[in-house]
Amino acid sequence: MCDPGWTYFAHTRNCYKSDESKLTKSEASQACKAANPTAHLVSIFDKTTNDFIFSMIKTRSWIGLNKVSNEWRWADGTKASYTNWIQDPPQPSGDGPSVEMFKTWKTVPA
Repeated sequence: MCDPGWTYFAHTRNCYKSDESKLTKSEASQACKAANPTAHLVSIFDKTTNDFIFSMIKTRSWIGLNKVSNEWRWADGTKASYTNWIQDPPQPSGDGPSVEMFKTWKTVPA
């Protein structure tokens, strides 16, 4: 169901890909689009998805969460409701406009 190199996750019905390259958030977002035009930095809506994403990564990476008008929003525009990620230090801290955790991308299933 996914392009080669992507992993299908039935819980979300999306395909995911992790890239451990050292990139800025902007570069990571651009790399998502280069890998697949419908891809974006990952959105994490629940613990099950968080656990799946966490199992895919080896280093601190980017997720698609941004602070927009004092509100945390995902790259797809969805308001963040789940924020209990496994990471060190805990985020979002509210100190910056974006959150670094998973440089993992999602796209809609084929």
